[in-house]
Order: sequence, then C-alpha cells, then structure tokens
Amino acid sequence: GEKLLQDTAGLNGKAERYAEMRYFYETADGQLWIYGPGGLYARSKSAKAFEYYGSGRSNYFSIEYDAINQVYEDNAGVIWIASNRGLYYQNPRLAEVKNITLSTKPGDLEITDAIQLTNGDYWLSTWGKGIIVLDSGFNRKPLELHQLYKGPPGEKLAYKQCWSLLQHSSGLVFAGCQSGRLLLHHPRQGTTTFLNPPAMENHTIRYMAEGAEGQVWFGTQGGGVIRYHSGQFSKVFQLPSPTIIYKLLYDAKRSWLWLATFENGLYAINTATGKVMAHYFNTPDGKGLGGNTVKDMEIASDTTLYVAAGGALNLVNINSGKISVLSLKDGLPSKSISRLRLDSKGYLWITTQSGLCHYDSRQGRFSSFGKNDGMLNAEIANACDLLDHNQNLIFAGPNTLLFFHPNIFYDSPRPPAPV
Repeated sequence: GEKLLQDTAGLNGKAERYAEMRYFYETADGQLWIYGPGGLYARSKSAKAFEYYGSGRSNYFSIEYDAINQVYEDNAGVIWIASNRGLYYQNPRLAEVKNITLSTKPGDLEITDAIQLTNGDYWLSTWGKGIIVLDSGFNRKPLELHQLYKGPPGEKLAYKQCWSLLQHSSGLVFAGCQSGRLLLHHPRQGTTTFLNPPAMENHTIRYMAEGAEGQVWFGTQGGGVIRYHSGQFSKVFQLPSPTIIYKLLYDAKRSWLWLATFENGLYAINTATGKVMAHYFNTPDGKGLGGNTVKDMEIASDTTLYVAAGGALNLVNINSGKISVLSLKDGLPSKSISRLRLDSKGYLWITTQSGLCHYDSRQGRFSSFGKNDGMLNAEIANACDLLDHNQNLIFAGPNTLLFFHPNIFYDSPRPPAPV
C-alpha cells in the first residue's frame, strides 16, 4: 500500500518477519526499548534512532527469539531480556571496556611492554617489530614522526627486538632490547641514541626501573643488575647463573630493589651496597613462596608485597618475612597468574588463564570478570600491564590490548544474593 507517514521513530533496520511492537520499557538512564512478537529495538537517550536486534546465533553475543516477552532493568543496571527461546542480558559495562586488536595476523605483534609518555601517547615494545606508537585514542602514529630508528648501527634487528620500556623523570625514554642493546630517545629533540653498554655483557634487558635519585636500574636475562647514573653504566649485583630477571621493583621506603626471577625466587637488594636483604623461595615446609618462578609483583603497602609465584598470589610481609599463599581454595579462579597491577583504589588486578580478576585485601575476596563483563581477550592480554595517567588499566598481549577504567566495576552494585 501507499506509505502515508514518515518514519518519525527512526527505526534503523527492520524485522525480517512479521512483528508486533506491543510493549515499551524505559531504563533509569533514559534508554527506551520496544519489543513484542518478532522484534526488539533499543534507543539510547543520546541516539537519534532505534537499533534493531535481530534473532540469530552468529556469535557469543547473539540473541535468539521468535517473541520477546519482557525487558527488565535490575538494580545493577543490567538489562534482562526474556524471550521464548531463553533468558538473555546486556551488561552496560560492555560499552566501556575496549578490546583492541592491533593486528589480525597470528604472531604479528608480540607485545612485551607498555608505557604512557607525558604527552599522552602510548608506546608498546614488541619482539621483532620495534616500538609501536599510539595516540591517546589508540590510533597508530607513523614511526617516522618520532625518528626512532633513523641511523641505528649495523645490528638494527637487535634494537627492534624490544623487551622493556621506561620514561625517565627527565623525559628521556629508555628501550631495553635483545643482546644488551639500549635505545635512548629524546622526545623534545626527536633524536635517538643507540648503545651497547659493556656492563650488560650482551644480555637481553628484561626490565627497567627508576630509583629515588634518578638512577635507572636494569635487570638482564643473565641475572645481572646494572645501574645507570651520571652517564655511566655499572654492574651492582649478579644472581647465580643461570638466572633470568623478569621484573625490577624499586622500594623507595627502604631503598631496596626487588628482583622477580625465573626459578630462583624473589630477591631484595640494597641499592647502595648491593647486599642481599631478603631472599624468598619455595620451601618443603610450606612456609615459603608458592613456587620459585616469580612472574610479577606489586608493593601493596609499607609492609606487604604481592607476588605472583607458583600459580598463586603470595602475600609477603616485608617486616616479618611471613608469607600467605592464596590459591584456588581461597577463590583465585586459576592456577596460572601472569600479571599483577594495583589500581588507584588499592585493588589488585590479576590476569590468569581463566581471564581477569581482582583481589580486595580489605575483604579478603577475589572477584572474577570475563566475557559477560566485556573482557573478550583477558586471557591472552598477559604480557604486560599499565596504569595510565587517567587511572585506566591496560593489559596487553599478542596483537591485543584490553583497556578499561576500574571504576566501572565498583560504581555498579552487585545484585543481591538470592533468597
């Protein structure tokens, strides 16, 4: 027949079959839903049109229905949709979690570290592809803009096999690379210096940290601890061979340097003397660490250090040396921990093979987050992590970034327990 009226509702998409829009539902934030037999539409308060949700099982987030019977919003802001084929829900967090794919080619970008520069740019180090620069909106910037690799020496590949990144308080950017190579970039001048310090002994630079007086500390694949100060590199400490240092953490209160190692436990050394102040490892009596390979660590307070070792979260009392090991029986969702990162409120975020969780030390409780919360790639974003200038959390892994502000998981109350 003849169309008499314009579409003043602004319906984007239409039902593929007969549909009756019988019911309306408005959420607390002004989102309007229209539904009934054969159709489901939603319109946000800021949008100019309704979006159509068709029926079909194409992926994890699809919905199947012949008729929508009810739409309901609970006190956590979750939208529940009852259809003749089942119950579905839409979590408002999904729109606030960014799952960013940097490459669709398997193994293309093996991300090893991430930092945010003072200008807001994100730098990602990769093994074999050098440094990737992203703006604050995660748009890739031309490498030539920073002149990072103009004029490197003959062993150019080693400088593109990057493992670690650090922006010094002076603004200078350090990039630790394969075979002891070091890239120093001066953002203001746009120039880069390429070094092969003898103190590194051609060992890969796995991690870097800045000390209280501006020194830069390096941990190497060969177990060496190197200090850079006043333009000079010097070896301060050597772990028993073969020992790999995974991470360095500077303890400003004690002027200690914590060393996370492969199969040799956790060390603390005095940065002034090079003396070993503490060494924690797995012990037969069960009073030590959960394992001897330490994947990551974070200083929780003046007295407590969080340590990922042996597939468990280890709480080390720095003063007494007592260790509490939290594992599956305590609510940890997996026996494999990759990364630890404290947020601005003191919650500890943990990447595991089962996805992402956080630990609330005040309640002694783990909370898990997965695909239903928008964490589509948490289990593979396990190579490095970052708390950026705006307190957003970033976890990165092969070809991928996971980005969100932790407040979105605190501001929404949990649904009440069933009665």
